[in-house]
Amino acid sequence: MKKILTIFLTLFILFPVVSEPQKIYSLNRYRELYRVLELLQTEAGISQLSYSYPFTGKEIEGILSRIDYNTLSNNSQILYQEIINQLEIDISGSGFRGNVDGSINAETYLQTNKENDEWIYDYNSRKPVIELDLSAGITNYFWADVALPLQKGLDFNRYTTGAETNISLLWNLDQIDAQFPFTAISSLGGDHWNIQFGRDILNYGVGRSGAFVISDDGSFHDYLKASTFWNNFKYTMTFVNIDPIDVDGLDPYVEYISVEDVDGNPVTVETKESRKKLKIFIDHTFEFKPHPKLSIAINEVTVRGGGEVTLGYLNPLMIMHNLALTDRRYTILGNSLFTFSTIVTPLKNFLVYGEFALDQFETPSESDRIGEEGTGDPNAYGWLAGLTYKGFNIEYIYTNPHLYRSTNSWSIYALTRWYHSVYNDSNDIEIEPLGFKYGPDISLLKISSDMLFFNNKLKVYGEYMYILQGEKRVYDYADSGKEAFEMETPTGSVFSRSIITLQAAYNLYDYLSIYGQINGLFYTDITDFQFIIGASYNF
Repeated sequence: MKKILTIFLTLFILFPVVSEPQKIYSLNRYRELYRVLELLQTEAGISQLSYSYPFTGKEIEGILSRIDYNTLSNNSQILYQEIINQLEIDISGSGFRGNVDGSINAETYLQTNKENDEWIYDYNSRKPVIELDLSAGITNYFWADVALPLQKGLDFNRYTTGAETNISLLWNLDQIDAQFPFTAISSLGGDHWNIQFGRDILNYGVGRSGAFVISDDGSFHDYLKASTFWNNFKYTMTFVNIDPIDVDGLDPYVEYISVEDVDGNPVTVETKESRKKLKIFIDHTFEFKPHPKLSIAINEVTVRGGGEVTLGYLNPLMIMHNLALTDRRYTILGNSLFTFSTIVTPLKNFLVYGEFALDQFETPSESDRIGEEGTGDPNAYGWLAGLTYKGFNIEYIYTNPHLYRSTNSWSIYALTRWYHSVYNDSNDIEIEPLGFKYGPDISLLKISSDMLFFNNKLKVYGEYMYILQGEKRVYDYADSGKEAFEMETPTGSVFSRSIITLQAAYNLYDYLSIYGQINGLFYTDITDFQFIIGASYNF
């Protein structure tokens, strides 16, 4: 009997998953899955090849196949099995198949300082009252998914003060968020390639507190993405659409004139001859695994505005920064970013990682041009480093005052978009992070730990974050000259933040969970305690 059982388990481990190969495991719904995948690989003593999320079902199958199940602890074997069970819900096949699932969520938000409108459990964290997910696959090569949430809009979700609940939307439907769906993806692919088109959230980078290239701190990304992936190599090309809006609320690609209305008041209007042009994020990501314990990633990014995308930007071997230099002749401007990151797993359960981001490199000629009235551009960069041991993590992030900033609104490294408020019947401007959430001029230290109890049914998480923030923001136009070269983080009047987070979640059943969160905010001029209580029913 033992021999038969051993043979059965061996076959099961060698061929562990029958999944939907082209399904995109969205960060909006499967964030915990990605955390567990990294945990399992680290415990097995291997590094993770890719940190360009989200993954396809085929990529996750490949990751699981490279983990030696027998080297995992009992708890980790349970987590491994839970991932398999999760993937096996999505059964592949030769014909058409569809699936309908969703969730019902009830949450309450309380705070002690009603003057504070910044929530740690913010708009992007809060769950919809109801979400219906519709997905379908055709053969093993195509998959599509759309999630339809019923949730409060940005003007009610982000700026809530005092006490509030998400279910009050049911009797105040004019508070609804009209930006949905936030997940609407089509995916086409094979065993080693995939093309995605649609709307979801992306995150490229090894940082736990944020990503330099593109982060999941925004509401959504409208994107086109193509990738090829193998055991030790992955290449990804990504395009993300950005609304061409400047920080004053005027489209920089549209010509405006000042006229008088019927009452003689000056107003700004668009001329008939004006024409909108494209603003887009373009990224080429190369990820390598030269050794089972070492992974390396190289990214080159440009945020480009003012004209069409030429063929040079589609070339993965081209240096986009150099293309942007000549594009300036046509008033087409770009903001380029280069990043290099590495992950090392020297011992089982132990992970060391780092990333460096370079936005602007000071050349000798620029140094010579500084002077009192100089026009030189200073170095613009950021870096992070961290280590993880089992569920414990410590991370430090530094960004100098010039990272991400541009000399014009056409290439600001941020998600600028119009947001429609149903309640106010208005269109407002939103500026959300494209890369690192806190932008330039930041020094950040984060320490966190999570633990699992009762056969992984109870998860407890704790975090402490300390931030020193200077005066410079991503939407401030770039500085140049002597004063700019002398700037150091943090600049000007320093704003300090200490944030304590405690979370707990318990799975009562496979389909029902309860959770809570407490945040203590200790800022330069604000103290606030925030409490979140919730329950989720999945069907």
